[in-house]
Amino acid sequence: MYKGCDVNLEHIIRSLYEAIPEAFTKVKEFPKRPKYLSLDELEVYKLELPVHDKPLWRLSKIVKPLSEKDYEKIDKRVREYGMEALAWYRPFHYLPKELWGIYITLDGLKYLVQKLRHSIRLSVATAIWYAVEILWQHELFHFIVEVFSTRVEFITREPKYLPYLRQFYEATWPNCLEEALANRHVLRRRNLNKAKRFLYAFFDQQPGWYREYRRFLTPDKFREGRIELCNQIVFSSHLHLPINELRPPARFNVRNIPTFIVAEWRLPEVSNILSLIVKPQRLIRFLKRRGFEVVRQRGSHVVLKNADGKTLVLSIHGDREVHPKTLKDVQAAIGISRDELLKGL
Repeated sequence: MYKGCDVNLEHIIRSLYEAIPEAFTKVKEFPKRPKYLSLDELEVYKLELPVHDKPLWRLSKIVKPLSEKDYEKIDKRVREYGMEALAWYRPFHYLPKELWGIYITLDGLKYLVQKLRHSIRLSVATAIWYAVEILWQHELFHFIVEVFSTRVEFITREPKYLPYLRQFYEATWPNCLEEALANRHVLRRRNLNKAKRFLYAFFDQQPGWYREYRRFLTPDKFREGRIELCNQIVFSSHLHLPINELRPPARFNVRNIPTFIVAEWRLPEVSNILSLIVKPQRLIRFLKRRGFEVVRQRGSHVVLKNADGKTLVLSIHGDREVHPKTLKDVQAAIGISRDELLKGL
């Protein structure tokens, strides 16, 4: 299913939705997670992950130290919720599926940068890279679990991921195997070797099985843990059959997983690293304030016109963010800069 060419994951998700629609579910909020504002109430920014760490130093303009009160507040939440206090993975099995990806909270990133610098001698730039990588690698493991579940769903033609979540993840959290293995997955990354002592202490302060990563430190134990997780997904039981298929799709660059920074207030954009996600309805509301009205909609295309007869055609795809080219076309059509557009939004 995944071999022969570069994987188009969006095509796989669409195919799964068409073949097994009951494998998807609508969710308004995630169980077992701190009560964040909804994505509609947060400022959401697309984070472009570079192939190396150097460009991330430019995030230092938004990653400022937390106050002592805010730091202690987040530290308490980490002890209660583990990594979920700082970042989360939204599965593509959750509708609307266009919102899937890895979400990192700005305050969570600030907290981890601060904690790293308290424990290890690091520059701000290096600490930012370490923090992003730690959070991202933990959430990557959740993506790998979902991908394996999807492969099984295509073979069996029945839902596997959602039943696994209900029976094993949600029912046992925070004592679920997946979180222990996700933390163990972070420790296997060679580029984080210098932070291993820090990671042990950091994971040990987390609740339930988040800190049981120590059960899986050896390669054999880690393999046994992955086999048990695969059995939970495939058979909804602990059969311990030798299935160890937890891996990303072949020929898929995991750095292409949609990754976002979320904050409760507007942030400055960072060229080629951080850009504001503009949702279709937000853009349409802005254009209406500029004198445009929707005259018709056909499929994914919305046509707007103003009193002067100027026409704009927007390509809208569900809840997916507006494509950057569409935004540039809007800017050119009404003669404003991106900064002016963002302020107007």
